[in-house]
Amino acid sequence: MKHIFFLVSFLLCGVAQAQHEIRIGLNSGLSAFTGRSSSSESWVNYSPVNTYTNSPTGNRPVLSYGFSGNYKLNKGVFLAGLDVGYENLRTKTNTTAYFESAMISTEGHSILHGHFITLNPFVGVRLPAGWYSFDLQAGVDLQKLLSDGFKEKGVFMHSEGYEIRFEGDRSFIRQEIRPRFQVTVNYQKMSLYCGYSLGVLNYYGDYIGGNPEARMNTLRFGLQYRVL
Repeated sequence: MKHIFFLVSFLLCGVAQAQHEIRIGLNSGLSAFTGRSSSSESWVNYSPVNTYTNSPTGNRPVLSYGFSGNYKLNKGVFLAGLDVGYENLRTKTNTTAYFESAMISTEGHSILHGHFITLNPFVGVRLPAGWYSFDLQAGVDLQKLLSDGFKEKGVFMHSEGYEIRFEGDRSFIRQEIRPRFQVTVNYQKMSLYCGYSLGVLNYYGDYIGGNPEARMNTLRFGLQYRVL
């Protein structure tokens, strides 16, 4: 019991002596799917009742956006923290044909997007360099898809010369977990970062029939301002 009390006291003392930082920021990035069911091109099933892309998990990146709050605890060269925020992650598939009683060539695209709440606990080291410092971080993205789910929006040219626009819901997994690696450059109260999250979960995990596979990778970059 004395050993446990000593350990807890030691940890609390270390936390009390550490430097606490709070930042708010905006981020953007590029997301794309990998796996045998990801593709750069697909075709559209077209009907007045229901129009959708046959394979919406595209491997063409599209700019995403989000915002977050960030807490860091820094003691010596070591740091740990948590980033909490909102993100709209998007991917793109080019449309080369549509099916309407027969397959017809066309040009167009569809964009798949989902709104996420993202938690990123992390650990790392801080390397000072004159007026600057560099944070090297490793952590994990814990993401929850919001209630509206994944949405698809697309457009293609009909053979009669007019444009067809469509949108609809797409069913994929609703939770995501991905390892994330990030580098942050700090200067006074401003921070600039770039990070990469590697997809490990199959977005077709609940799919019945066949063996489709698609995982989302995300490259992020953002700007943060230190408020504390």
